[in-house]
Amino acid sequence: MTGYGAVVRHTRFGAKLNTVEYMRSAALFEGESVRSQYTRFWLLLNLASSIATAGIVANSTATVIGAMIVAPLMRPIQGTMLATVLGDRRQLARSIGLMCAGALAAVGAGFILGLIVVQSVTAETNDQIASRVFHGLVDLFAALATGAIVMAIYGYSRLRLLESEDKNAERRRRAKAYVTMAVLILLVSGPLAYSTAKAIEDRSRMATITDDVEQVTAVTRWSIISITPREQGAIHVLLNGTPPLPDMAAAYERMEEAGIDADTVIVEFVPSYTFDVEGERDAF
Repeated sequence: MTGYGAVVRHTRFGAKLNTVEYMRSAALFEGESVRSQYTRFWLLLNLASSIATAGIVANSTATVIGAMIVAPLMRPIQGTMLATVLGDRRQLARSIGLMCAGALAAVGAGFILGLIVVQSVTAETNDQIASRVFHGLVDLFAALATGAIVMAIYGYSRLRLLESEDKNAERRRRAKAYVTMAVLILLVSGPLAYSTAKAIEDRSRMATITDDVEQVTAVTRWSIISITPREQGAIHVLLNGTPPLPDMAAAYERMEEAGIDADTVIVEFVPSYTFDVEGERDAF
C-alpha cells in the first residue's frame, strides 16, 4: 500500500488534486525549514501591518488591499482547517495559536504606528475603519459556504478515509473533527449574532429618526445629507440648507414618542451659499 496521501487524487470531474503531503507543506508550519517559515511569517506580518496602517491613515482602499495581499495570516487559517480535518491535534493547536498571536501582533503594530499620527482617525471620519468595524452572521455564512465548496471539491475528508486500514476508527476521528468545527462555529456565532442584532436595532432607529427629521424639514430648505451611528449608541444627523432652522423640538418630541432617547441624537446643520460672478452671496 502506498503512503498516506502519496498518490495524486482526482475529482469526479477528472481534475487532479494535490497530495496531503503537499497540502501540509503549504498550510502547516513543519519540516526542516520551519524556522525560516516562522521568520518569513513574522516579517510579512509586520510589513502588512505597516502598509495597512498607512492605508487607513491615508483612507486609501488600494493600500489596504495591498496589505491584505502581503499579510500571511491565511496560512494559519488554512492550517487550522486542514489540521481539523486530518485530526492532527498538535498542528491544530499550533495553527490556532499562531493565528491568534499574529492577529494580536498586527493590532499591536498598528497601535504603535498610530501613536505617531497627529490627526484623530475614527470610524466617523475614515471610510476604511467604518467599512470594517461591523461583521455579522451573513459574513459567517459566506465563509462557511466558501469553505464547504472548497472542501467538497478537494475531498479533504475522503483522502484519509480512502487509505486508512481501520475505516471505523477513521470515521470516529472524522466525527470528532466535525464536533470541533461545530464548537468553533458556535464560539464565533455568539459575538456575530450580537453585532447583527445591534446593527438591526441601529438601522431601525435611524429609519425612525430619518422619518421624524424629514417631517419637520419638508416645508423648509433643509435636507438630510447623512445619518450615521456613532460610539455609545449615538446617532449623528447631518443636514444641509439655508436658514431659518426647522422646528427640531417637534422632531425630538416625535422621537421620544417612538421610544428613542433624544439625548443620543446629534443634529448638525451646515449652511450652504453660492456666489455669483460679481461676488454677491446668495443663499443656495
